[in-house]
Amino acid sequence: MGQVNDNYIKTLRSYAPRDQFDIEVNGSTKSYTRKKIKARDYAELEKIRAQFTKAQNSGDIERASDLQFEIYIKCAQHYLGMTKEEFEDADFEEVKKVCDACNFRTLHGLPN
Repeated sequence: MGQVNDNYIKTLRSYAPRDQFDIEVNGSTKSYTRKKIKARDYAELEKIRAQFTKAQNSGDIERASDLQFEIYIKCAQHYLGMTKEEFEDADFEEVKKVCDACNFRTLHGLPN
């Protein structure tokens, strides 16, 4: 499992400096530009993350799953300007990497 995490961190480090992302949405490629996240929007995400952790720790898997999905929808909206509909029709693996990289950049700055 450690190797998987190490590889994912390498992926995040390669995505984090980017400002442009091409993501497949409903069968066609759409370009998105990374936006800086506002403090109130980041605070909203952190509240949802706390609810996610609480649900996960209490064993409420269904609620945790719903909250995790909500986190990624909100990340895509705040960082990329993606609509909920676009998110639901997008390649989730790519959107997840992009959102995680945007959040990584917010927390850690640009990697060296």
